[in-house]
This record gives sequence, C-alpha cells and structure tokens, in this order.
Amino acid sequence: MVKHFSSFCLIFCLLLPLMSKADFERVVRPLRNGTLVLNSRCRASLMRFTPEWKPVSQYQARPDAGYPRSSAERFELRGTFDAFHMNEVVTATSSNAFHYSMELSAENPVPCNLLFLGINLPLGKGIRVEIDGKPVAMPEQYKTKKVFDASAQSVTVKDPLGEFTITGSCHLILIGKFLRNGEEYYQLRILPAGKHPKTVKFWKLELDFQLHFSRPGIDSQPIDLATLFNRGFRSGEGAPAWTGQGAAQEPRTLQPGEYRFHGIRIHIADPGRNHGRTCLILGRDLGPKSAGVDIANFPEQAKYLYLFHAAAWPPMLLKPLGAIELSYEDGSRETVPVIAGRDCDNWFRPPMTLPNASPVWKTELAGSSAGLYLSAFPLKKPVKRINFRLSSASSAWIIAAASFADGRAEFPAPEPLVVKPGPEWLPIQFSGETVKGSPLDFSCFRDFPAGKYGRILANAEGHLVFENAPEKRIRLFGTNLVGTANFLEREDVERFLSAIERLGYNTVRLHHFEEGILKQDAADSVTLDPVKLDQFHYLISRLKERGFYISLDLYASRKLKPGDNIPEFDNTGDYSMKNLICISPAALENWKRFARNLLTAPNPYTGMSLAEDPVLCSMNLVNENPLTGTWNHARSSRAAQKLYRQKFEEYLRSQKTAPDGKSVTRNGLFIEFLNALQLRCIKEQMRFLKEELGVKALLTDLNCYAEYSLAGVRSELELVDNHQYWDHPSYPLKRGDYPFVFQNRSSISMNANNPRSLMPTRVFGKPFTVTEFNFCVPNTYRVECPSVFGGYAALQDWDGLYRFAWSHSRDGMRKDAKRRLSQFDIVNNIQAQMADRILYMLFVRGDVKAAGPAVAFEFKPEQVRALKGNSKAGRYPPKFQMLGLFCRIGSLPQCKSFPGVQKVDPLRKNWEKHLPWEASAAVSDLIQGGEIASSTGELTLNTGAKSMRIVTPASEVLTGENRMTGKVIASAQLNGYQTVALHSLDGRPLTESRKLLLIQLTDLTNSELSFTDASRRILTSWGKRPHLLARGSAELVLALPRKMRIVPLELDGTLSKQELPVSVVDGKQCFRIATDQLPGGTLACLLTSE
Repeated sequence: MVKHFSSFCLIFCLLLPLMSKADFERVVRPLRNGTLVLNSRCRASLMRFTPEWKPVSQYQARPDAGYPRSSAERFELRGTFDAFHMNEVVTATSSNAFHYSMELSAENPVPCNLLFLGINLPLGKGIRVEIDGKPVAMPEQYKTKKVFDASAQSVTVKDPLGEFTITGSCHLILIGKFLRNGEEYYQLRILPAGKHPKTVKFWKLELDFQLHFSRPGIDSQPIDLATLFNRGFRSGEGAPAWTGQGAAQEPRTLQPGEYRFHGIRIHIADPGRNHGRTCLILGRDLGPKSAGVDIANFPEQAKYLYLFHAAAWPPMLLKPLGAIELSYEDGSRETVPVIAGRDCDNWFRPPMTLPNASPVWKTELAGSSAGLYLSAFPLKKPVKRINFRLSSASSAWIIAAASFADGRAEFPAPEPLVVKPGPEWLPIQFSGETVKGSPLDFSCFRDFPAGKYGRILANAEGHLVFENAPEKRIRLFGTNLVGTANFLEREDVERFLSAIERLGYNTVRLHHFEEGILKQDAADSVTLDPVKLDQFHYLISRLKERGFYISLDLYASRKLKPGDNIPEFDNTGDYSMKNLICISPAALENWKRFARNLLTAPNPYTGMSLAEDPVLCSMNLVNENPLTGTWNHARSSRAAQKLYRQKFEEYLRSQKTAPDGKSVTRNGLFIEFLNALQLRCIKEQMRFLKEELGVKALLTDLNCYAEYSLAGVRSELELVDNHQYWDHPSYPLKRGDYPFVFQNRSSISMNANNPRSLMPTRVFGKPFTVTEFNFCVPNTYRVECPSVFGGYAALQDWDGLYRFAWSHSRDGMRKDAKRRLSQFDIVNNIQAQMADRILYMLFVRGDVKAAGPAVAFEFKPEQVRALKGNSKAGRYPPKFQMLGLFCRIGSLPQCKSFPGVQKVDPLRKNWEKHLPWEASAAVSDLIQGGEIASSTGELTLNTGAKSMRIVTPASEVLTGENRMTGKVIASAQLNGYQTVALHSLDGRPLTESRKLLLIQLTDLTNSELSFTDASRRILTSWGKRPHLLARGSAELVLALPRKMRIVPLELDGTLSKQELPVSVVDGKQCFRIATDQLPGGTLACLLTSE
C-alpha cells in the first residue's frame, strides 16, 4: 500500500495552476484539478483507496467543459473524480479564511477502503499539530502508524512561518511516517463525521479553513527569466542538470508551477516548455559569470525584488556571493550586493532563517536537507533591466525564480540557541591529565631522548629519517605552544610534557614566542630578555630529554620598533616584517639579527646552541608569508605596498612587456614578479642560516595558501610545509571579539575539503608537514578530524602533523586552570585529545598504508603568467584535488621528475585521459555518486551520507551516523553523528590482538554556549564550565575469534568498575557503548581477551 501511495498520490501536479487574482488566492490557490495549495506550504486533495489499497488521487480529476470557474471570492469545479461526479466549491469568508465544500456522487456504490481529504505534513519543517486544542505528537521512529483516529471539531497545523486551522464536524486520522524521495512526512486525513462505509454512493465534506501566515496582503508578480535559464533541476530533461554532481544531488522534487512563499508568488518554469532549462546558474564552469534580462512591464507599485535562489560552494559567511545590477527607467543605476549568510547561502543543508533569506522550500537529499531561499531587495525606482553578476570565483549562484512585489514579507525571526545540560548533553569534568600506565597512555610508543640517532634529515625519497640511523623513518606528530605558553614555570613544564607524551606526540612547534622573549624596554625588536630566554632554553632542554623534536618560526608576529632603523617601516600593520622583508634590505638585516641572537645563544641546560642542536628538526623563515597574499595584507606595512607597485613597474620595463588588464596587480605577471622577489629573499635567508650560523635543521617557508602559482618557489625549499583549518572563525566586527562566525559544515560532505585542498601543494622529493591543523570548536562535525586528516595524511605519505594548538597562554596550562573550551586550544579538550590518539594509530603507527600510485601537477612558469585575477589566483583544479582521495598527489616542476610519479597538466583539456583508468574512474565515482575508495581499498568516503570508513588490519574507524560496517566491526548502529574507532594496542592485527582500545567520539561544548539560531554559525557567547559531552550511543557487533571483556574507561584512562554486558550471536559479540555510561562521561573502552 505504501509503495503505491508514494508512487502516485504524492506526485506534484504538472498542470498549470489558475492565474486568477481572486482575493482568496492570497491564502489558498486552487489548482485546475481542485487540489488546494495552502499558502504554498501544504496541499489538500482527495484520495480514494480501492479494496486492494491502490491509491486514486484527485490529481487525476477531469474537469467538465467550462470548469473550473473562478471569481474574486469563489472557485467552483465540476467534473469526474475516479468513478464519482464531483462538485467542489471554495468560497472566501474573510481576508484569511474560506469555506470548503466537496460533494461526490455515483450511479452505483463505489467500493472504498478509505475516502478522504489528505494533507501531507513534512517532518523536516518543524510542523506541530493540535486536535481540539491538544497537541498530538508525530514520532519520527513510527512507520505507517496512526497517532490519532477519532471524531474531532478542529485541527490546527503550525510551522515556524505561521498556522492554519480547519474546523467542522469530521473524523480525523493522523498517520505516519511515510517516505517519499527522501522526505519523511505524516498525513492528515479528513473524513465526514460518522462511520466510514465500505462502499460509497454519496459523500460530502464541509470544512472551514483559517490561515495566519506572514503578510497575506502583498501583491506580487513573477518575472519571466526563462531566456536566462541554462540548467535544469533534474537529469534527463534535455538540459545540463543542476550542479553536475549527479542525480543524487539534484532538487528532483521541485516541480513546475506557481508557489506562494511568505505571500510572494514564485513561478517555477516548466522544463517541457523551455528545453529542460528551469534555472540560471552562474559560475564554477556551470554557467556564465553574469546574465541579465530586460523588464518590459514593470508593475507600478513594486517596491521590492524577490529572488528564489541559493548558492553551491558558497563563499565564507558575510562575503559577497554576487551582485544585482539594477538599471532604472530614468537612466540611473544601482549595484546591490548579495552577501553569503545574509541574503543567501548553501542550498545543501540550508541553515535557519537568515537576516534576508528564508529557506522556504526544502527537500531531503542523500540523508541530508537541501533547499532554496526567498530574499527581498528594495527597489528605489522603476526598473528597466536586471543583471545578475557572480562575485565569488569559487562559488555558483543558483537563481530559480524572481518576482516584483509591493511590500516586504515578514520572515520568521530565528530563535537563539543556548546549549545546556539535559537529555542531549552530559556535564563532565576533565582534569587534563592521563593516568600513567593506563590504556590511554601512549608514551610507551615513544623513543627518547631527541637526537638519540642524530639529527633528522630528508632522504632521497623525500621523507624524514635519522642521521645515524637512515633506515629509521620518523613521522612527526605534535602540537603548538603559542605566545606566553612558551614561557612556563618548571612544574608546568613537567605537567605539559607528561600530558603530551601520553598522547604519543614526538614534536612541539614553538610559535609566536618572539614578543615574549624580547627585552621590552629595548629600543629595537631584536634584543632578547635573559630571563625569558632562560625559560625558553629550559623548556627546550626538557623537551629534548623527553624525546620531543622542535620546530619554530624565525618570524611570526614580532612588532618592529623605530630603533630597528628600517627606513621603509612606517609604523603600520601588526606584522610589518611580512611584506617588508622581501623589499627592504634593512628589514632583511633585522630578521638576520634576531635569528642570530636566538639561534647562537648557548643553552646552559643542553650545552649547545639551537643552531647546532639536533633537537631542532625544522624552521620556517617567516610564518604564513607568501607575498601573493601578504604584499597588501591589511595587517602589513602600507608603505611597503606602494614599494611593490613601484618595483613592479620596474620589473615590467625589464621584461619589456606590459600587464594585461586595467590594474597592474591583477594578472599573472604580477604573481611572477612577487614569486621572483620572494625566491631571491628565501635563498638569501637560507644561505645566511646555513653558511653563517651553521644551522643544520631543515628550512621551509610559504606555509599557507594552496595555489599552484607557488609550486615553483616551494620546489626550492628543503621541506614543504602548509597550514589548514576546518571552520576557522571569522570576526565581522573586531578580531577576536563577538560575534564569532563559523560555517558549521562537514568536511566529508565537501569531498574531504580538509585536507584534500592541501594535497597538491606537496612537492614530490621533499618532506611534507602540516604545522598547523585543527577542526575548530564549536563545529559540530569535529569528530571527522582523525578519520579524514589522519587517514588521508597516511594515504598521502606525509611526514608531519601538528595540532594547533595546545595553549595560547601559560595561564591556561596551570594545574588549577578552569578553562572553558575555545576555538583552537586542546589543553583541556578531551574530545580533541582522544581524536589525536586515533590519528596517532592511523598516521604515526602507520596503520593506514600509503598509496602506491602517485600523480604530480606539472608546474610550468607560463602557467603563472597566464593567470588572470588577483595575486592569489591559481587554484588547483578540483578534479586534480579529488584525485588525492584515491592516490598520492603533489606537484613537480616541469624540469624535474621523481621515481614512480606520473606528471600531468590538469590545466589542459581532457587531461584525465592520461591517468590510469582506476584513478579516472574513482574521481568519476565521486563526482557522479558521491563516493570514492582509496587505491589501497582501506579508505572509503561518502559525501552524501557524510561518512568515512577506514578498514586496516590493526585499526578500523567509522565516522557517520545510522548503520555502518567495517570488517571486524561487522555492524555499527551509530545513534547520532560520531566516530567509533577500534585499535590494536599491541600492533598485532585486530583478530590476533588480546588488547584492544575502542574510542567513541561525540561533540563537546561549553555550558551556555550561545548562537543566534540553531544553525550554530554565529556565536554570541563562549559560555562557561562545565564542559558538556553530547550523549551518543552505538550498538556494535564485533567479529573476533575470542570473547572479550569490555570495560569503559574514565576520561583520564582509569579502568571503571563497570563491565559491559556482551551477547554472542552467530559467533559475533554484540554490545552497546554510550558516552554517558559512566557518571562523568566516557569516550573509550578497553577490550581484553578472557
């Protein structure tokens, strides 16, 4: 029955609706077959079930000649419905109410299992139902179950945008849930009062409807955009479909016809009348960058332009997506920006109502929500022409319809979200310490002291090994100390070392320490404070003794002073050195003086300087300093920006050429110029460190940005390093102050964007590290971090990962520190620390195999010169990035090759044809079906389900929700989005090990963490302690050869006194884990064989 029901009775009517401007159409719009559209939200139509439970829908009704008839206050339809003659009358009774009358008659009795007026109520739209004034629940876990079946006098249906009430003596049935095209819903069935007969000869239903929705009095007129449309909603209708990601990623349920959203009429084009084209998509190789339409008949009273639209791959929150260019009839013009997060947003997983965008149409796709927005833009004068222009080069702007209107519709105000302890959140107390010798103590995997085998070098394969044990490869894994956290009291040093060694770390990056190590009353910025230097040296000595290698930056944020005697320094910009060093000889000399003072100072605790100490494994010259982004950065020197323009003019004259474009800084020649300047500076910095100071550590630079325009310069470095964050906050008002803006997206759903976009920046033959990475609090998908970052870093065969950061201050590292969670620091973040244990197993221990196949982007100098746009142009093509989810990828200059690496030019047409078919097919699978498996077969990513599966002999990791499977984890029912990981603690295969660690990750947050709405994207308060752990559970089935004893662990690793009950079914062990199984919370269990 349900199958037939979903196949026939719920299909949208393809017939054109009536276009009458009758007053009652402000609240109800009858279609030609008599189906009622209630303020565009719900549809009411007749349904008959035959004795075989086959549905017959009113959509199949056939009007008599001359019908339907409509007037200002009345709609009448006579015709044939199934075996009945029908007579439907809808009469307006007020500005927001109408009376409904339906009579059916037949010459002979018609067998009916059920005959009713049906209204579908989607579960995903926040709908609530009250019958005779009492709420009736619609549980999501039910399936085709009646939750109400009785006589009633009234029913009220509410959603966030309004409500409608139906009154009249009747019999009501509320039943669900049903599933159609991924959308779950209940159905309200309305029957005449009394007992329902099995055969019907005469049937009558009389009801009164009253609707209360936003601004029903607005007059609106749809705009014909059909000539602009270039793509369709669905594959197979004659035009390229939607965003080209396959049928599973299309709005297939959006049907043609007229809709009314917040009182605004929106017309969806019929693909059959427009060659399959139903929408305009700008950008991303899907369509043009702009398109416009002339307005022939502008409505006199129109004051607003409404767009029914969305974005794909939208820009960051509050950044421009596009612009509406208005040409007025009087000859004047206006450009109206369309801002992401204000006027429009991602069509996939749309957030709650934005300031000027209401998600009025929604559907379900691949287990997630999707939809389109209604936005209003005021008009100053009568409009002659409208042009839509894309502003964000990496985004697509989707416009499905537009209308003029004489008023501003009232969008619902979002409700603030405050996270509090309760059914969803468990208060926890984490001391920040791990008990020595516990199952969570990973110090047993480490080797110390640092330098035991000599310094760390790069071997011929481009990986890190030891000077005196070249057969020993090392993967670096650690964290960052930032700011005052580099200057600790000695007891805090010991507590820090104990904490990080029990996470398995083997390296620490010392970052943003310069301001703290300087003599504050000195006239210059290079004189060191002896007391602070001693603290710094002591920390390094203890790190060395305990087996931690050091990485640092020679410039991150040191503020220049007049006493530095740099003529070009104009006292502007917090980080002036970044754009001065490549263009000011005095700034470069200043950098050298600081480097000499720091690196040659004897460390009294080690007996050697940093320059000669093997504990120093790598150094970055200037943190995050590609000139392509810093030459004119807001936090760099303004005077230097003028110098770059002057120097560029000289460069052009030396090249005997001229730039292409209106601005000399918006073309590839400018990037070529910046790269030449930077490379010259880098070579001098490296010469100075190696030849004059005797530095042996590996040197790197350019540790941010992921453009191929930097590949040539990076190939000259000894080590390639980069940084990447998932959901790094932005600060629309003041840096570091409220509100904090986040995207709250899943990296998996975006083709593992983090770390995928970093993958091409590795240069084959050079070690590759990521000295800053994080999945930032409060992103709700942070549980993805160890799966995507650890799994793919190992697949790519990278050489180092550094979590950013342990702490930004020494105060937060003290024993009595009672810190709430912040966006970066993990000193007190048990979820991030548990994630790093998973990451250790996958990456450092190497449970995930490196891919065999390798493909390099072949970098050619002419590629840079051909670039258009600003200085940060040169994005690696998306398909090449996607290849990194299958095999190893990176870059190689045209003049170099590397054993086992195939070079391709992804900027050329049909470059994929040169790939092995397995690689090409894998990328195609991702684009078309949203799933890709690695060449090793160990990693499988599914973007639609937001899931990742890692299956190796010694580890299995599942990230997602609902049912997933591994190999040893034969089945996992994940209740709530989470990561479940099973690891062998003795390094043996899971099926042979007698000691396993089972980790479960759910979300972690602060009490009273506050957002503007439930989308959790604009944070208004960081809240307070205690931390709150998301209550999550999973039912697991393990295929192990021996029975295991399963004991939950306290957050510090202590074995609890509780043992989980285990049942054995078909030889497999079945049990349940939950983060709230222990009073203080738990994220892990120890499994031991009996």
